[in-house]
Amino acid sequence: MKKQAVLGYMGSRGDSPAASGEQGADPKDKIQFANTILRINDVLQNFRCDKAMPEIKKALVTAPDVSLLHFFMGGCFLETKDYPNAAVELRKAVKLDPGFTHAEMNLGRALMYSRQDEEATIAFEHVAKTEPNIMDAHIFLIVLYVKQDRPEDAAKECRFVLQQIPDNFGANLNLGRALAMMGDMNGALPPLQKAVVLEPQKPFPHVVLADVYSHLGREDDAKQERAEAERLGGALSGSESTPNNNEGKPE
Repeated sequence: MKKQAVLGYMGSRGDSPAASGEQGADPKDKIQFANTILRINDVLQNFRCDKAMPEIKKALVTAPDVSLLHFFMGGCFLETKDYPNAAVELRKAVKLDPGFTHAEMNLGRALMYSRQDEEATIAFEHVAKTEPNIMDAHIFLIVLYVKQDRPEDAAKECRFVLQQIPDNFGANLNLGRALAMMGDMNGALPPLQKAVVLEPQKPFPHVVLADVYSHLGREDDAKQERAEAERLGGALSGSESTPNNNEGKPE
């Protein structure tokens, strides 16, 4: 997970310190609240959720309708791997500001890590539709679509990512997997071969490539790839040869 995508984001949008719940406040109160928001943001920039969370909780007592505060709290819960509570806070942030893309991205993460794949998919699909240049949304969708046995959708997302980032390992690997799932073994070869080149020390691409070669009747090539996978510590066969769903996920 990229910490900067989780913590310390000060939006230059409707998430200003004068956001919902503060418009009618006294000017002095607005300034004080703005300073509180800035102070919390500064603490989060240093990845200190332990110091930020008490201040966020205190601020939420007086300003429960400020989406940015719920985003901050949700980010801290994500950072501490408390995914259920992260989802609660991030849902509030998105409900208060449906256009808060960073909050919806983190909501998708919280749901995905809580294994609520269908809801996570909906969140990432919305982000990908409204902000198509956010590559992480497409990459997470690839992982979810493969997990949900939706190879056509996975292949579409892989191709989109590869148009922007041709050397993305996960998109190449999962495009090959998706095409193989759809029975296009010849089409699966180039992206799988590229995945092997991009990450030669990972066994999973070799395993999937071996299966594709086997389906194509290229047993010598399949044997070579299985031997390499075994050398790398990933010797698998048959239905066990599917790489785990973490392959291609952003760090």
